[in-house]
Amino acid sequence: MAERFGVAADIRWERAERAAYCYYRALWDEGLGFADDFIAESEAGSPHYLESICRGMRGRVRLARGDVGGGREDAAKALELARLADEPQVLGPAISLQAWILADPSLDSGAGALVSELLALWSEGRLTGLSAALDVAWTVRALGREPDLLELLDRKGTLTPWFEAARSVASGALLEAAEICAEIGSLPDEAYARLRSAELFAQTGRRPEAEAQLELALAFYRSVGATAYTRQAEALLAASA
Repeated sequence: MAERFGVAADIRWERAERAAYCYYRALWDEGLGFADDFIAESEAGSPHYLESICRGMRGRVRLARGDVGGGREDAAKALELARLADEPQVLGPAISLQAWILADPSLDSGAGALVSELLALWSEGRLTGLSAALDVAWTVRALGREPDLLELLDRKGTLTPWFEAARSVASGALLEAAEICAEIGSLPDEAYARLRSAELFAQTGRRPEAEAQLELALAFYRSVGATAYTRQAEALLAASA
């Protein structure tokens, strides 16, 4: 409709949104095209509120495809831009993505401070419970801070499916989280939850369940060229054989 009526501002806005939709629907190469063009326009002198979202999308794909440096650079820039905007729809995803990345044990982590900041913002009603909730859930699980998130979710009462998936992750019900992500339609989040669920099954000696989840995760990761996660899943699959 924006193209039909020639509304340039809306056309540009929807191109950024399209990049995000492509990520969730497993159209990563198409989404990268939109994100690359959008970011290039911003860097060439036409900055935009949604550059942070495009940076976050591109950062996730780069990380999944093994470009750790590029992914971290995009995530850091996304947070820098989101802080300038200081608006919930971009601030939440940017903080949560950076916290999830910094929760990596190999890094000098600032993840804990970012999680505390985000939980405080949610508690104050400044952030909505969209996909950022899942990044936070995986981060608190890595940091051993699950009770902090669960307490907030209990206080919030009525929850979105994203929040329900986050609750499942923080509660250790990872397969349940995968199924909720499947219902939402977020294919990358579903695959990641299945990969982590398979790890949990493997640790407890439940080989058939682990292999079933790994096959589902691998089907997705191979389809989008997510080589980093493919290697993780294949290694787990070989270990469980």
